[in-house]
Formats: sequence, structure tokens, C-alpha cells
Amino acid sequence: MFLRRLFLAGLLLVAVETPVFGEGFRCPKNDRLVEAGFSMKKVIKICGPPKTREDLITSNCDECDRYKVGELWIYDFGPYTLEIVLTFMGERLTKVDQGGYGT
Repeated sequence: MFLRRLFLAGLLLVAVETPVFGEGFRCPKNDRLVEAGFSMKKVIKICGPPKTREDLITSNCDECDRYKVGELWIYDFGPYTLEIVLTFMGERLTKVDQGGYGT
């Protein structure tokens, strides 16, 4: 019984200590931390310009005006590193995902 509790406590500790990828990442070229909430300028200062930038557009209907609500950035650090996909709403980083291996 004691060993089972100790094992469960260990699992809980690992779950609490494991960082969630969606909140931030370390830039592979300099190992500096980039976190949700950072501005576009700060991310560029840390990691340099992204390989790809795409506008995120929204509209209320097919014939309505379209509005830019943010940007999607993709960082490609080479074929042995997963791409980093950043979502900005306005000027702030809101989400960090990983893509496939870079080129």
C-alpha cells in the first residue's frame, strides 16, 4: 500500500514538473525561452525572423469584409529539429505548437 502511494505521488510530481509545450519553447539557436504573452518584437529579438508568416483572417459571413486578427509564424531550424508553429492574436503570442521536421 505504501509503495503504491509513493508511486502515485511520484507520477503526480512528474506531471506537475513537466512543461506544457503549448505555453512556450526554447529557441534552438540560442536556448532562450519564448513564452505565451510575448510580443512579436520580443520573439523576433530572441529567435530572429520566422521562415513563414501568414495572416489569420476572420469574417462573419462569405460576403462580409475580412479582418486580420493575428498571424501564424513557422520557425524551421533544420531537418533534425521539429518546426515551431506560433499563433499570435493581435501582437501577442497566444499558442505554441510543433510541426513536422524542418527542411
